[in-house]
Amino acid sequence: MTQQPGKPSKSTIEDQNDADRQPREPLELLQAQLLSLTERYEWLEAMINYVPDFIYAKDRDGRFLFANRAIVLNNGFTHVDELIGLTDAEIHPMADAHKIDEVERRVMETGKPDLGVEERRMKGEGWLMMSRVPLRDQNGNIIGVVGASRDISARKRAEELMSAQTKLLHDVARGVDLGSFLKDAQALLERLLNGRQVNFILNGEQRQTLADEVIEFPIFSRDGGKHGTLTASKTEDDETGLTEFLAGIAQTVGIAIDRHRDIAHIAYLAEHDALTGLPNRTLLNRKVVALLEKASQAGKSLAVAFVDLDNFKLVNDSLGHAAGDELLKVVAQRISAQIRSSGIVSRIGGDEFIIVLEENQDPFHERLKAILEGISEPLTIDGVKIRVSCSIGVACSRKHGDTASELFANADMALYRVKESGRNGIQLFTPAMGKKPAAS
Repeated sequence: MTQQPGKPSKSTIEDQNDADRQPREPLELLQAQLLSLTERYEWLEAMINYVPDFIYAKDRDGRFLFANRAIVLNNGFTHVDELIGLTDAEIHPMADAHKIDEVERRVMETGKPDLGVEERRMKGEGWLMMSRVPLRDQNGNIIGVVGASRDISARKRAEELMSAQTKLLHDVARGVDLGSFLKDAQALLERLLNGRQVNFILNGEQRQTLADEVIEFPIFSRDGGKHGTLTASKTEDDETGLTEFLAGIAQTVGIAIDRHRDIAHIAYLAEHDALTGLPNRTLLNRKVVALLEKASQAGKSLAVAFVDLDNFKLVNDSLGHAAGDELLKVVAQRISAQIRSSGIVSRIGGDEFIIVLEENQDPFHERLKAILEGISEPLTIDGVKIRVSCSIGVACSRKHGDTASELFANADMALYRVKESGRNGIQLFTPAMGKKPAAS
């Protein structure tokens, strides 16, 4: 086919298109690569900025090259460009800036990372876990430092609360006096709660009126009862886990009170008769020594009386041991009511009692006679009316002995004599009782 004049051939047009296309392909490729890099940078920057951790990079002179949004806002800036080129000395107090510079310079000089170091925040309350690593160029040369830190305030707070609870449990285990324990626990809690008022209101105590609204936690006893309440001033920003912590402290206080009462009960049982609650022989011996010294200094006498119920075995055999125990408790109450604060009474086992009387305006014999008559008053046990008598042997200090052991021995001999003579009476010790009969 003949080509028309002035009109380019098809092959010429294709060659021209190829020529136009060749120089544009590298440009389009570069543009595409730049777009890809820009998108990736934006994505990377967005991700770093949304991370709550603090991330930054500095040059060897300590000037910021990069910082994420968390650092920018924490330091009072609105945009990262305001921070770029500054040093810590231009942002923080010189002492804090020096500490940061010291660590970062060591990382850059040694090439060794500084990882997982816990530090207090320079702005605001709380703790950070800091990590710093060398920043290297493509050839591996150190050109700065990269730092990252994470807020560990919640974890440190939890550790602080756990440590406080552990300390209180150790105090319980060591048997710290309850009053001191509660006082120390209150001071510890108020420090942990930044001065908020904390109170332990135990049963029977008057509740204090607080101006602030309070949160309350029951202090339970081991048997499911309630010793009282732990109260703390309430705030709107109570931290997570604080309620659980205070509930745990209330439980620890309950354990402390239970332990204190257990110890007090054990100490009580060590010196008192479990059935009647009267002092036992151990406590009696200690008290008699003190009373003898007191009487001697005052130039007065002390009477020691052994009391034995007559025919007590018949009550046990006919009515049972429960009735016998009830009788012993009634007798203990009647003796205690008679002597009041002018002496002591002790149960030393079985149906035997020891009475110690201090000298006053009433003669010993008259006071012991009132006790004998009081014991003999009729009573009803399990629907059965009974009357029980007793025998009493007496020895007095300054006449029959100067020590507790002498008085006990002589009063016991006097008791033996009154039983021999028909029971239901009072016998004063005489020196003749201690003499053995002559051999025939």
